[in-house]
Amino acid sequence: MAKPRIWYIAACVMVGGCQAAPSGRLGETQTAEIRTEVQAFLDRYVALLEDGEWDSVGTLYADDPRFEWLEDGELRYPTTSMVREALRGAGELLEGGSFQRSDVEIVVLGPNAAHVTSRFSLVYRDTSGAEFPFDGVFSAVVIETEDGWRFLRGHTSSRQRRR
Repeated sequence: MAKPRIWYIAACVMVGGCQAAPSGRLGETQTAEIRTEVQAFLDRYVALLEDGEWDSVGTLYADDPRFEWLEDGELRYPTTSMVREALRGAGELLEGGSFQRSDVEIVVLGPNAAHVTSRFSLVYRDTSGAEFPFDGVFSAVVIETEDGWRFLRGHTSSRQRRR
């Protein structure tokens, strides 16, 4: 009689494993899809940075009253408009550069939000061709809006260079 019980347990496990995730929880497939979307958003961000497409980079920050961006522990940009203004200024001085990421982690927070962390290393080029290296760690919350994924809050910490 042990065999019928095993089949019953196996059937219960299979049926239970195929049910939709409980309300408020995402299934593995949906979580994987969100990670893929966020990774594509980050790839687009990096490509625009490297190409010096500063106005386009500015569109990737959420037009949301909760927005804020910190640098090295200090609130640097309390509004999206301030980020966009800074990017326009960068466009007058910088042509673009190279941006490398490592140890990228994307944690899905819900159907429309994720937390991203990464180490980064970038080198900007100015209009004369001079290069300026910069590296550190990056952390951000991204949200899905009507226009796609956007940065809602973020923080970059630069590695201090030894003198």
